[in-house]
Amino acid sequence: MKSKSSKIEIILPLLTILVDAAAIFSAFLFSYWIRFKFPPFVKIFPITKGIPDFYGYAEFALMVIPIWLLVFQSRKLYRLKRCVFILDELFAIIKCISIGIIFAMSLVFILQGDFPYSRLVFFLIWVNSIVTITFGRYLTLKLEKNLYNRNIGVNIVAVLGTNEMAERIYNKFTTDKFAGYNVIGYFSRENIKSNFLEGKNYLGDYKLIPAKIKELGIEKILISLPSEEHDALYDLFKICEGINVEFMYSPDFVDLMTSRLRVEEVDGIPFMKLKAV
Repeated sequence: MKSKSSKIEIILPLLTILVDAAAIFSAFLFSYWIRFKFPPFVKIFPITKGIPDFYGYAEFALMVIPIWLLVFQSRKLYRLKRCVFILDELFAIIKCISIGIIFAMSLVFILQGDFPYSRLVFFLIWVNSIVTITFGRYLTLKLEKNLYNRNIGVNIVAVLGTNEMAERIYNKFTTDKFAGYNVIGYFSRENIKSNFLEGKNYLGDYKLIPAKIKELGIEKILISLPSEEHDALYDLFKICEGINVEFMYSPDFVDLMTSRLRVEEVDGIPFMKLKAV
């Protein structure tokens, strides 16, 4: 399972990059066609300086695509397990495309060639890129979630904690397979006073975590401990030193207000990464 997960972690971001590149190129060509070949549009906006060569726009698209992809990467739009609806990414897509268009127009100014680039075409590229990239990402996101629903490429995870939030995490990722997590059980502190996860798959106390990671191939530990039990985290990191596993901590309100760590939301639940794989 872990090897399949690793392959998916490479294939899906790469596929998203290729789809974005194809969407950008399509937007350039479609915008050229609308401006210079689509009769209703040409009637509204007459061509006064002749029709430029189609290949000029195609070559220019190939020049700017790598830069646009780097802009998308800088906004972390190629991360795996985005676990979002496409509308959640729309604002980031529009922002990245706007930056890309500004760069493209600046590049035209710097090159100062004789090729007659149209400002109206650039406006159409901006609009069409939003449409084509959003549609392409909708398809890749559907593919990603479909794979996870089929238990392909999911991460094997366990929950540490027995409180109400731990129960929510356990139930959420057990139900929402599209999040990309396969919850196989939970760990507790040494003494269980109140256990909201009673009846679910109990893996033992937290001292067994290193052995269970190796035995079950656990890739992530989702932690939900009350503030008074945070001392267990130090012990946990110590006994898991050198083990290839990622800890993700679900903070309470006070933690969110005081922490400087980056908070990442997964399927509606906030997590802070305490130790990366």
